[in-house]
Amino acid sequence: MLTSASGRCSKTLADPPVGATYRVVWTLSAVVDLEEILSYLAAEGGTDAARTTYEGIRAAIGSLTALPHRCRRIPELRQIPSLEYRELIFRNYRLMFRIDQEKVVLLGVLDARRDLEEMLIRRATLWNDKDER
Repeated sequence: MLTSASGRCSKTLADPPVGATYRVVWTLSAVVDLEEILSYLAAEGGTDAARTTYEGIRAAIGSLTALPHRCRRIPELRQIPSLEYRELIFRNYRLMFRIDQEKVVLLGVLDARRDLEEMLIRRATLWNDKDER
């Protein structure tokens, strides 16, 4: 189940026409993030917890094929005006992405309970198309 606070995933005037679809592309850093999360969950909570989380994250990411603009901009990166990174919240995880024409580039899957500002600013300078899978 997707959870979001007010305004995190809301329709804006800049949304594309209804019915527009996007292809989701995973970056290497997003794949590594997810693998680390699942390894931790499997070790601490068992394979069922890891599997349930994996399925939920995949479903949440799959929802980005339609209306990815509904998701809020990443607050920690607003100080970098030329970058428009967005996020979708799933449970305790922040699914971070950018929209590039007809594709959604998944940049990271991060634990929302961590202090992420410095890490996000550092990552934002490194995220680019060369990291796509």
